[in-house]
Amino acid sequence: MSKASPPATRLPGRWFCSATASTPPHPPPPPAIALARERGIPIHTVTLGGARLEPDLAVSALPLQPTLVVGETGGIHVQIFQANVGNQRITVEIDDGETVREEELWFQGEPVLGFEVPVQHDEPGTYAYSFRVQPLPREVELRNNHQTVYINVTPHRFRVLLMEGEPGWDSKFLAHALRNDPRMELLQVSQLSPTRREILSTRIPDGEAKFPATREELAAFDAVILGRSPHRVTGEAWFDLLDGFVRDQGGGLLWARGPPQAIGLPAPVAARLASLSPLSAVQGFVPEPRLTLAPEGRGHPAFEWGGVGVPDQVMPKLPPLMRAVRGTARAGARILLNLDTEGAPPALLSMPSGNGRVMLFAGEGFWQWRLLSPELDQYSPVYDLIWSALLRQLVTGEFAPGQEIDLRLSEVNLEAGSPLLIAVSRRLPAQTDEMSLQLVQPDGQRVTLSAADVSGRGTRFELELKPELPGEYRVELDTPDTEPTRLERSFNVFDLDTERIITSARPEWMRLLARETGGVVLDPREPDSLPDLLNRGLLSLEIPGKPELIWDRPSLMLLILALLGFEWILRKTKGWL
Repeated sequence: MSKASPPATRLPGRWFCSATASTPPHPPPPPAIALARERGIPIHTVTLGGARLEPDLAVSALPLQPTLVVGETGGIHVQIFQANVGNQRITVEIDDGETVREEELWFQGEPVLGFEVPVQHDEPGTYAYSFRVQPLPREVELRNNHQTVYINVTPHRFRVLLMEGEPGWDSKFLAHALRNDPRMELLQVSQLSPTRREILSTRIPDGEAKFPATREELAAFDAVILGRSPHRVTGEAWFDLLDGFVRDQGGGLLWARGPPQAIGLPAPVAARLASLSPLSAVQGFVPEPRLTLAPEGRGHPAFEWGGVGVPDQVMPKLPPLMRAVRGTARAGARILLNLDTEGAPPALLSMPSGNGRVMLFAGEGFWQWRLLSPELDQYSPVYDLIWSALLRQLVTGEFAPGQEIDLRLSEVNLEAGSPLLIAVSRRLPAQTDEMSLQLVQPDGQRVTLSAADVSGRGTRFELELKPELPGEYRVELDTPDTEPTRLERSFNVFDLDTERIITSARPEWMRLLARETGGVVLDPREPDSLPDLLNRGLLSLEIPGKPELIWDRPSLMLLILALLGFEWILRKTKGWL
């Protein structure tokens, strides 16, 4: 139904659709037309905008790695969309906060052109990159010509603990993906038998490559990955450390092979860890499902694959999982992947928990995406790209030395309307149950926000926003009683709405939609015709038709009897009776 769906006005039995001068370039989907025909619902359409199609450019920029280690090389993927540009050269200005340079692109009919900007910094901090495409003559919509993205640079690598009591191919290939990521320090602990434990370390000094048996030793890690039957590695008592590791110390936790109830943990341990799982109400297993990208997964760095391909086109070609857990997502969980089975149950979820974050992958056999057949070998990098990006998001780090308070954002680049979690963490409890912050919006307006105490101890304050206005935001926190006394964090909201990217009117599609459903194409210069049309439709619904039998008409009955009598006389005279 193009961008006319959902309808601007909906009345019983009638739909009215409008298409502005930004209808996306695809025809009305046949199922919508078939459904309207089946229900006898005509769809009336009107196309708004001038008859001349004006040129338009739109810029979209997403970081390939939103978090980098000092000295590490990353990149930003930039795309320029065009409508009615034809054969022209365009100029993109790139501002990294220190210098401004230009990149020239030449459109020769392509709908979109792209390039990558390399990123590398030798000092920790948050760096802003601004991209602006110079407007064309007669270009009207200029709001989509500019976008800013933020890159976080940390001073150290991320240290990850992977533990599994029943080693399998999933943990083996996951560990291999992390070893290939220069940002990661990995300690892999596997219980091969009741008497044999294997410890493999990558980029961790020999003196530190040991299993963290205490709270203090565990605090040296940024994230923990649990495979199947992890209690066989260390015993049940150790898992009491996980709650404090995530909620208080700001660590990350990844359930790599399903929720606590499904990975072989003893029932008492699974019950204690249930609140750290973003998946609840487990309802059994789904055999051999495929993975599909959930709405909240679009735009996530884990599914920005650059030249490898577009997830919606690549994922159907990749092998299905061996099996997956069917469950229900907890409130506050963000679903990134779904299973392609009835009800589309979640397959990959992310959830904040206290100062930390929890992720869960509900399937087994994901390793097959790394070991592909020769005809699919071009997609082999996808597996490593997904896990590296997910682990970078999972790792949240700890307080810096001497730091008594921290201000964190769940995302620094997010799509308009997506949830953003703002969290304030304190080492020492605050004597209040609310924390006041200032939000500086892209238009310069200041808004006072209030974060509520979610820890019950005055150490963790949270609030959730869903910013709609694209542009650059800044969150400010003043706390004179702590060190530091002022904290600022910035984030960028981008709009991937097709209507902002493709601004060309397509009246022929709206005429097709109306014609195929029995509707009327309205003239925007005659708005008074719409109320009359809708009123007639309502009247036909309010005064339903009354069936009238043909035999209730005397004149028709006499005519039928006369014809029958004439036929009888004719047959009699001819001797046919």
